[in-house]
Amino acid sequence: MTLRMARRALGVKGTKHDITKKISAKNGKFVDSKIVIREALRFMKDAVFERLEPLALGEPFREEQIQWVITVPGMWSEEAKKVMKEAANDAGMGESGTNFDVGA
Repeated sequence: MTLRMARRALGVKGTKHDITKKISAKNGKFVDSKIVIREALRFMKDAVFERLEPLALGEPFREEQIQWVITVPGMWSEEAKKVMKEAANDAGMGESGTNFDVGA
């Protein structure tokens, strides 16, 4: 799930958005962008583990066996990059050492 997909699901209009701010959902409520990003990343993480589990041959995958790489546009502000990294960490995609590739 991408940020665009999450925004569409929430009914957010337009394509330009500063991920460091709150966004307005279709119902008029404001939600912190970091929450939307975190939940989208958590959804993707859970989907990956669901797909990998049948391939584990009886051994469950451990979090430390996965290296997450998240790329963001190089034109994003440092604050926006920080929000993305914090959302990834909050989603359980690693500690502060998460491989975070910033660039195009």
